[in-house]
Amino acid sequence: MIAKKTNQPERQKAIRKNLSKRFQHITTDQIIYITFGVYLLVTLLGYTVIPEISKLADISLKLLKYFCCIIFLYKAFIDLKQDKKVSLSIIIFTILSILSFVFSQNRNLFLFFCALIGLRKMNIPKLIKIAYYVTITVFLSTISLSLIGTIPNWTFARGPITRNSLGFIFATDCIGIYLSVVLMYFYLKRSNVRILEIILLETLNLFLYKATDGRLSFILITTLLAILLIAKLSSLIYINNKRATIAEYISQQLQQKNLQNHSVQKIIKRICYILPAVLFIAYNSLTVVYLNNPHDMKKIDRLFSSRLKYTAQAYEEYHVPLFGKNIIWQGWGGYGYVDGIDVDNFEYNFVDSSYARLIFDFGIIYTLTVLFAYTYNLIYYLKKKDYWTLLVIIFVLIWSFIEPFMINITRNPLALLLVPVLELGPSIHFKKLGNTLKRKSNASHI
Repeated sequence: MIAKKTNQPERQKAIRKNLSKRFQHITTDQIIYITFGVYLLVTLLGYTVIPEISKLADISLKLLKYFCCIIFLYKAFIDLKQDKKVSLSIIIFTILSILSFVFSQNRNLFLFFCALIGLRKMNIPKLIKIAYYVTITVFLSTISLSLIGTIPNWTFARGPITRNSLGFIFATDCIGIYLSVVLMYFYLKRSNVRILEIILLETLNLFLYKATDGRLSFILITTLLAILLIAKLSSLIYINNKRATIAEYISQQLQQKNLQNHSVQKIIKRICYILPAVLFIAYNSLTVVYLNNPHDMKKIDRLFSSRLKYTAQAYEEYHVPLFGKNIIWQGWGGYGYVDGIDVDNFEYNFVDSSYARLIFDFGIIYTLTVLFAYTYNLIYYLKKKDYWTLLVIIFVLIWSFIEPFMINITRNPLALLLVPVLELGPSIHFKKLGNTLKRKSNASHI
């Protein structure tokens, strides 16, 4: 008994020593990866009904979210200190973000700025992998809890259709987050997919479509999964050498179809140069036509679930701000419409498309900068011949036509692919800048 008592303090010391050794081996990058996972978890929970039914949960999630942002900014400071230089694009991005934030007071811009600046030196595919697992965990857990009645499943009626939010604030949030999951799945898996996985994903997509009536998201998800299925079936049918990888097969197919041909590359390059601008002009042109002739545009607007109507309404009320405006957007989420809200007197003003929403939230200058960033990214991944990533970005741009999450890292973690843009332009070296300022100071004294 005495021996056991004397050994107990020594064991505790040994445990503490082992724990301290383990903590010493934790790197800054590992802390940032963990922080990113926590950040995504708390911000995704903000799209569920949990903050709406618990004020304590709402406050806790917000505090954690901004604490993560402080860590991201600290990481950005460390990176700048180590590099001892800063690129021109980072300076421009910082100035525009500050100006737009001052005018709009939009906290989403602050969150995007902190995340992109803080994570620019990290392994982007690893970050997207973390985002994939965190998102799918929150997504499936929320739906499951709503189906068993642990958290509310808010619903509202649209004509004969009843839309279910399945534990999220908006019905469109549910299937929209699922679209984000499938986009990340597409990016991470590429051609290395299983047919059973594709079938399961599409089965869930059908269930969500029936529950939420998210038509456009359903179409995009089905298209993404169809591309993966065609790539998988083609590889199974035509690969004769069992040792050949699917990646090698696709590379061979691309060469056979003359994708490496100069003229074809030129056409693809031109598409990459103009696609973001074309989508931006197309959406806003449709809105202008709707403004001038709403009666004839009703059928087209029905395809976009009245997005043109509410965008036109926003242009009439807020006009085109230079650096954004502080606008309170009111959507159909969190009101339990079937339970008796007066829909007729509810002032809905929500603008869904990123190509218009960015203008109102952050201003036309910031919007054009974002479009340039996506254009640069398309060219960047085309030059790297990373066609899967290129296709993912194209789908993000198409998705942005119907959703306002082009630069929302929580809802669209693939926005992290914009990181290469932050290295554009000449770099300003702090040491050289300091020496120049000293020389100017000395010259002025003389």
